[in-house]
Amino acid sequence: MLLTPVFAVFILSWTISATGENTASNNPTNKTDTGGVDQLQVYIKLFEERRKQQIAAIKSIHKVDRDKQQRMIEMLVDKLFDLLEKYRIELMNAGYIPGQGLPTDLKTQDSLSSVIENTAFFGELILRHPDLVHPLYRKNQSRKISLQWAVAISNATNVFRGPHAKLIHLMVQETGLVPMQADYVNPYRGAAQNKKGKQMVEPTPQTIKKKVPRKKGPRLHRPFAGEL
Repeated sequence: MLLTPVFAVFILSWTISATGENTASNNPTNKTDTGGVDQLQVYIKLFEERRKQQIAAIKSIHKVDRDKQQRMIEMLVDKLFDLLEKYRIELMNAGYIPGQGLPTDLKTQDSLSSVIENTAFFGELILRHPDLVHPLYRKNQSRKISLQWAVAISNATNVFRGPHAKLIHLMVQETGLVPMQADYVNPYRGAAQNKKGKQMVEPTPQTIKKKVPRKKGPRLHRPFAGEL
């Protein structure tokens, strides 16, 4: 299905704000004792569907001009980080411990699934639109801290597998959360842009050549033309 730019903005905004609520409310294993149904596997299937929606919407951003892309992405990134902070506080207040599995409480589950899905969403966004997203990401140091927390708590759930694990692997390098590997390549950049991107995230320190002071002393007289 092709998405119009306007519809794409709607989908992306809805994805960021309501992702967890939609996941929890449509997951029957969250409401009753299913006695053998693996909650993680059920959620991973729902997560796969959510990712398809995100990717389709992000791709549609390419259909608008550069100025509109910038405004749309700025709105989405600002909202995403505001909500990551909101979910961080909710999970902390709920006493959720990373790695303990999916919570049974619906509100806590909503918060956690929102963090997982929006972490993947940001990874997709910064890899596909690095020139527009990097300045927004570096706008505030707190964003790096929030993203680092979101990646850690999401990885602890073991939801990111296959291509999603690869996405996060690339994203943490792109954002400077971990050092870039020598063979790092953003698959959505050209070769020249990849080189530029590495310099932007990990600037190479310039070697400053120290001037060696010249020793003062008698100098040899250079003969003028015609002198022996």
